[in-house]
Amino acid sequence: MPDDLKLSLKREEPQRSSPMRLVNLLLIITVVLVAMNLMMRIGGWQMDRRGSSGMSAGLLEEHALKLEKQQLYSAAARAWTEYLELESPGSREQAGIWFRIGKLYQDAGDFERALDAYYRSEAIAEVKEIESAISLRVSECLERLGRFAALRGELESRTAVDPESAGSDEIVAEIGSWKISRSSLETMIEAEIDAQLGQAAGRLSPDEIRKQKEKLLGSVLKEGELGKWLDRFIAEELVYRLAMEERLYESAEYRKMIRDIEKKLIVQKRLQQEYAELITVTDEELRDWYEKNKERFSEDGNIKSFEESAEQVYAAVHLEKEMQVQSQLIGELIDKYDVVIHSSSLEKGGE
Repeated sequence: MPDDLKLSLKREEPQRSSPMRLVNLLLIITVVLVAMNLMMRIGGWQMDRRGSSGMSAGLLEEHALKLEKQQLYSAAARAWTEYLELESPGSREQAGIWFRIGKLYQDAGDFERALDAYYRSEAIAEVKEIESAISLRVSECLERLGRFAALRGELESRTAVDPESAGSDEIVAEIGSWKISRSSLETMIEAEIDAQLGQAAGRLSPDEIRKQKEKLLGSVLKEGELGKWLDRFIAEELVYRLAMEERLYESAEYRKMIRDIEKKLIVQKRLQQEYAELITVTDEELRDWYEKNKERFSEDGNIKSFEESAEQVYAAVHLEKEMQVQSQLIGELIDKYDVVIHSSSLEKGGE
């Protein structure tokens, strides 16, 4: 064997990719991914995420609105909550939805969940449009839960009052930690008068309502009368607190009573809205009606002048227009809700 014979394995040098080839490959991958994403969006192929109910965010929104319309408040609140778990809207929109959820829970009588939702709304974003509404509803929920100490703390923290100026207001009574100042008593009295006069809306002209309010406040805000109003407010507050601690609002009898009252109030409010939109009373109409009906205003054989009978004339004219508006509205609603009245059955029942 020759001395110069050498056995060796041939080794190939590994090929190295050039940097430009790697860059080109990455660019191709990026272009492909972008194109696929664009095609999916254009073709409607974007897959929707699903919530625990199996519905997409879009379906959940439709579902929540449908439940609201049917007054299924708790179910609607849960649907909106699930919607938020899927979607990530802006902070202001999130705050608005949590406020909506709070209102739904409050309407359902679940005041603890309502409070949680209101506090979440405030924590997520400061939305000026709903600030005052949240404050009012938080107070209402705390009242319904009988948590008066917490309510007092909320009122103090939410009311921007200068402590020095607040201290100068004379305190007229105390219920636990709640101090009732003279100004707050006067405010409560004014609110009570507004509520009473509100029931006469339509029967009195705006000018007469203003005069009546001024007259009532003038007669009430006297030293002797203030004490009587204060006694009544305190008595009412004490019985209210007792009833709330006993959770009387949870009884079936109370719930039925509230539903009946609420139904009547909503009907009244809706009719008042209709009257406000459709009824106008001009001075010419009032004088014309007076001339046709002046014999109604006879007193001791003498007919009172238009000026002396102005408020009565206004009430009569407004009432006539209310009946016309109401009749037209009911006629439209009978058609809308497909009402059928079986008069013959009523006659048979009376036999």
